[in-house]
Amino acid sequence: MSQLDARSLTNAKRLAMGLPLKPPMRRAQVAARAGPTGVPTNTKDGCIQLLNDGTFAGYVSKDFNAYGEATITQDINDCLQVRIDLDVCPSGQSDIQTLNGPSATYPFFGAISGYSSSQNLNSGQSGYTYLGGTLQTAANSSPALGGNTFTSTTHYAEEIESAIWTCHDEGNGDFHLSPQWVNLDSTHPATYLGYFAPADALFLSGDMSKFITNYGQATLLDLEFFPL
Repeated sequence: MSQLDARSLTNAKRLAMGLPLKPPMRRAQVAARAGPTGVPTNTKDGCIQLLNDGTFAGYVSKDFNAYGEATITQDINDCLQVRIDLDVCPSGQSDIQTLNGPSATYPFFGAISGYSSSQNLNSGQSGYTYLGGTLQTAANSSPALGGNTFTSTTHYAEEIESAIWTCHDEGNGDFHLSPQWVNLDSTHPATYLGYFAPADALFLSGDMSKFITNYGQATLLDLEFFPL
């Protein structure tokens, strides 16, 4: 069930379907919300834009491909709407929450180990992870088996990481997003994002040249979050 469909369900129906309860509604909601320690958080909703060497390449799509992997759309009306805490994200290893994704069960925009890949992303190796909907994992944690949109679609169990994002304020209202995968040995390899056209999927790699040599042409991309 998509996140948009799930929003219309009553709490009784959500419980019956194994979905979390809706948060209680308050009379007034403000942009700065109190976090677990009572400190206000600066959450913003928006879309993620893709750039190829500074040139617009599309948006992350709210609809994933047939295998539950994130892909690209050219239409801003079809962009994946996300929520980011801009007070936490600059420090690294932050989550990105999805708001209109294809699955209410997996509400984080995270990384999913590739079907034919190891769980490590290293220079000189062709390891890769796809992006998609995941459950939440702890910051700086190595990959672990967890629910995700790829596994839900294909029934192949894969490791995930959700808290992989760092954002940098570009000074024009937009924020550059950088992914950081954590290897099995807890090391933090260089992590690049690309688009692999044959699979119509966004992916992470530790060595884009090695990935292209093994799997075929891919496009190196940058990510920008812009509030709506």
